[in-house]
Amino acid sequence: MRDESGHMRVRFLIAAVCLALAVCIPAIALGATLTPVYRFYNTKTGTHFYTASETEKANVQNTMSATYTFEGVAYNLETDNPQMNAPLYRFYNKVTGTHFYTASETEKANIIATMAATFNYEGIAYNVSSTAAGN
Repeated sequence: MRDESGHMRVRFLIAAVCLALAVCIPAIALGATLTPVYRFYNTKTGTHFYTASETEKANVQNTMSATYTFEGVAYNLETDNPQMNAPLYRFYNKVTGTHFYTASETEKANIIATMAATFNYEGIAYNVSSTAAGN
């Protein structure tokens, strides 16, 4: 229902904006520590590469710009959230030139044990949440 002056529409719009802000940026509202995850586009394979390391980001920009186009921040990690405790393992596929990521320790161990000819284990990219309620 709307009153004659259109106040109902304005109230609805304000409520929608408040809800969007509450859902989209709770970490900022709570003063969380955020770490950017940078995304690069591999122009040779058409895939993406992600890193949360400032040093690695700078190295890729300075030494691999013929292959990787910097696309900026893909998302932010709430690094002080205790749910962000699962390592995200990164592998490089030596055959295709692409990266593979997994948070599964079992999958990581299986790839290292059985697919070392194809995949080079690069270590932990960064930590993620292993639950849907995480970051």
